[in-house]
Amino acid sequence: MRNDIPVRIIEKHGEHQIGSRGFGIQVCLYLLSLDVKRNLCLPQPRTYELFQILGILGDVSKHDTPIPTFRAYKPGTNEVAKEWTLYLDRKSWPDRPFVRTLTIYPAIENQQLTALKTNGRCLQQETLVRIFAAQLERHGVKVELSTGLVDLEQKEDRVIATTAIFQDSLLTGNTELIECQYLVGADGAKGATRKLLNLSFAGENRDADGAVWGDVEIDGLDNGWWHAYGRPGEWSMIMRPNQIGQGNLFDVGITGQNFDPVDFGKPEAAEKFIREHTSWPKLAFGKWHWLLYHKPNMRMVETFRAVRVFGIGNASHVHSYSGGQGVNSGIMDAANLAWKLALVMKSLADSSLLDSLNHERIPVISQMLAATTQLYTHLISHLKPKESADVAADAEDDTRSGWMRWRNDALGFFGVNCRYSDIVLDEHTRTPLDQDDALARSYVGYEGTRTLRAGDRAPGASGLILGSKETTLFELFSTHRHTLLIFAPRGWQDYARQFRDAAQHYPQGVVQTFVVTRESGTPHEKAIVLEDRDGSAHSSCLVGEDEAVTAVVRPDLFVGALVEDVEGLHICFGKTLKT
Repeated sequence: MRNDIPVRIIEKHGEHQIGSRGFGIQVCLYLLSLDVKRNLCLPQPRTYELFQILGILGDVSKHDTPIPTFRAYKPGTNEVAKEWTLYLDRKSWPDRPFVRTLTIYPAIENQQLTALKTNGRCLQQETLVRIFAAQLERHGVKVELSTGLVDLEQKEDRVIATTAIFQDSLLTGNTELIECQYLVGADGAKGATRKLLNLSFAGENRDADGAVWGDVEIDGLDNGWWHAYGRPGEWSMIMRPNQIGQGNLFDVGITGQNFDPVDFGKPEAAEKFIREHTSWPKLAFGKWHWLLYHKPNMRMVETFRAVRVFGIGNASHVHSYSGGQGVNSGIMDAANLAWKLALVMKSLADSSLLDSLNHERIPVISQMLAATTQLYTHLISHLKPKESADVAADAEDDTRSGWMRWRNDALGFFGVNCRYSDIVLDEHTRTPLDQDDALARSYVGYEGTRTLRAGDRAPGASGLILGSKETTLFELFSTHRHTLLIFAPRGWQDYARQFRDAAQHYPQGVVQTFVVTRESGTPHEKAIVLEDRDGSAHSSCLVGEDEAVTAVVRPDLFVGALVEDVEGLHICFGKTLKT
């Protein structure tokens, strides 16, 4: 593994599945158990940045698909009432390379190509976990399927986990004791980890609501659109083509508020409901690949850490299926924990560093839960039926959240930050930090303020010249090393040499160093120089051309420090490494 740390990964079920699972696997990808859902996930642009440094961006891009444009219909007809996109248009900036609003032409109507706008990507959750698992196998680690956690005991220096072999989710009686330094539970809301730790799971159930989700083959349904039907204040039904403009496989969701579609958890009942409430004359249903009933919950634990055991993803927080935040937030949990756990297990950091998982992630998750719960109210249309002119007028107001129309800039995760964290250091920003304000904005961040502080997302930059090749910052950032970006002005050699020499005193493999300069043709025998030819890195990091600043980027792609001298660098690493 990348950090030379031995791991074992267990999965209760006999095949790879993902609700919150997969995040435990991702922890192990960084270091180089499980509520079953087979739902769609909507990876946010921020998550694609993590995919890149994990080395799986190419695999993900082979399987993800554009989010289709929504179409709603007038009751009892196939006449289109309105069309809209799930998210607002997103602009791609040099520091945000994976933001894409594209125009595609998958649909043909009246012999003419129909232009559709898509501003996000879809990916099946079980596909994502298979990609994670395949990457692990490339590093010599194989997930142990049909093996689940049934008990655990914590000692002062280790965890004793009892695992068992399962067959069709039933215990077989074959058990094994595993002793490990730490245990990471990514086994979902129904998994064993949280229950064995007796952690509370505060929040709410929506007992009067429910949903069924499934994948089914349907002939006679246009595969160029995300179809939406509903009865205001009661239920909605959406049908998304698995591949826009290709095939007949659709993701189907029937959600209710004060309407529980529990009876539609069987194919025959679901098909009958779909036929009754759509006006497609020749629908023909084929194979149901899966069909599940779900009742919405919005809950979280009071701590992600219980001494030597951690819960991440849905093992520690569950939310509604609105906003597309579940998989993304679980991945960020894993990224936050993994590099810290690696340092502790290699005896390079004190175990108290692991407490920062709670400090940095709980404020974010609690605010994200509030945001997605608010969006949940828009899964069902609450508008009274209107004449077509009124419907069109409502569709024009694309800035407000509405029925499957999510208008919240925080959903892209660009604003998520930990400015308030005890382990980040900012000696460059002159404006004092308001700690209470920072905590209150841990999820939404400071979008539009044109600021960058320690604790913020590390921005991207393109057009950098490394040797004779062009590269980007996200191609250079590392899952297992802190990255020093030494922004050096003209005549930078002495300034850069101080930081480079200081970095050599840190444990081997902890730090990688790059000198970022606007000057061309200034190689140095001991420095890796990035020529910022177009000023992209200086601009995205808000560093003036004549400023001398060093940014420390953590393995989870957050800015750990902004310092101006070597003393600041030592203070920064003194917050994480043993002295």
